[in-house]
Amino acid sequence: IAPERVAELVRMLEIRPADYGFGDAPEIPPLADMKDLVRRRDEKWVRQITQRVSMKMKLLAIGQSPDFQRVVAAYVGFLDAFVGGSRGLFGSHASASSLQKLLDQAETQFVNFQVAQKQRDTFFQKAGERKNPAPPDAIGDYLDRLEKK
Repeated sequence: IAPERVAELVRMLEIRPADYGFGDAPEIPPLADMKDLVRRRDEKWVRQITQRVSMKMKLLAIGQSPDFQRVVAAYVGFLDAFVGGSRGLFGSHASASSLQKLLDQAETQFVNFQVAQKQRDTFFQKAGERKNPAPPDAIGDYLDRLEKK
């Protein structure tokens, strides 16, 4: 996975409503994270912005590794729950507890992905070190051959 894609996902987890076409309304904060969305789930702008962020995340995952796609899909599932959440008796959106559960799952998946990436990088770095040992010493090789004879 390209590190730029992971960095872009991290940037998307802190939402700046102005970047998504939301003006300077007093009820809309200039910066919101995913937990803020859960707390403000009843506000109209949250349902609108989660649709936009979800679409942008889906585009981010196109052509990437299945591991990264699963991480993005977890966050997209969380965001999509704001609009298509369970239809309760008193409301038409997901409850705070169900949204928090989806967010926790997405965050866990992202942490596990980052750990796996770190392990892969370490493995390939060590494999590269073994593959490319120090260049042979011509004089040392010559002396070793002479000793064997």
